[in-house]
Amino acid sequence: MAKKKKFAVIPRTKEAVLDGLRTGKGHRDFNGKSIMYISDPAEAREIEADYGQKGTGDVYVAEDAQYTRAMNNDGVDSVHNYTFSGVDMSGVKKARVGQRKLINGTEYRYVEIDGKLTLEPVPQKRRKGGREAEVE
Repeated sequence: MAKKKKFAVIPRTKEAVLDGLRTGKGHRDFNGKSIMYISDPAEAREIEADYGQKGTGDVYVAEDAQYTRAMNNDGVDSVHNYTFSGVDMSGVKKARVGQRKLINGTEYRYVEIDGKLTLEPVPQKRRKGGREAEVE
């Protein structure tokens, strides 16, 4: 199986953008874009010979290496395969009403509101004249 390749044709002159390129396969146009992609290696070589550095110098032709690696999976991690499955929750402790949790130095407790467990800050106690008073 042949490796898939893609070539980027980048115009260097205004004439290349306006007039397009003539190849053995017909007329190629940039259609107002700053780059054209060619997937036929023979056509890319022809464009390089006629319009590239060896020819008039109107365009620059380069292989898109990232596309080639991705399409052919050349051992580079550019293509990712993900497999998802259920999460094992057996080791996770479930919160209970009244259970306390310390987050960034602030103590919170779980309360049930409308059937859902939520965290609310625990009021701090401070001493006033020898007795405790809650601060909100």
